[in-house]
Amino acid sequence: MLRCDNVSNSTTISNNTFIGKMELYNSSPIFKNNVVVGALYLSAGSNPIKEYNNIIGPGAPTQFDTVNYNGDSCDINFNISLDPLFADSAHGDYSLLWN
Repeated sequence: MLRCDNVSNSTTISNNTFIGKMELYNSSPIFKNNVVVGALYLSAGSNPIKEYNNIIGPGAPTQFDTVNYNGDSCDINFNISLDPLFADSAHGDYSLLWN
């Protein structure tokens, strides 16, 4: 679990893979180009800018208004909710396959 408290809107969280629960409390960072498998919990007072993420589980985008460059359904900020195709998650290898 990763918990962030009082992260300002001038902070960028990007290019990460989070497995399990991620919690943002009173935080409004720029959350960009991440993979979250588990749950993304936002407390009252949290309003992150979420762009180009792949979120699987609670906190995932629920309204898909457009498609991205690959033709995948996504929300208006290009967040998707698709299997990230980890190399071997059963053995702790969460690197992404290239296909």
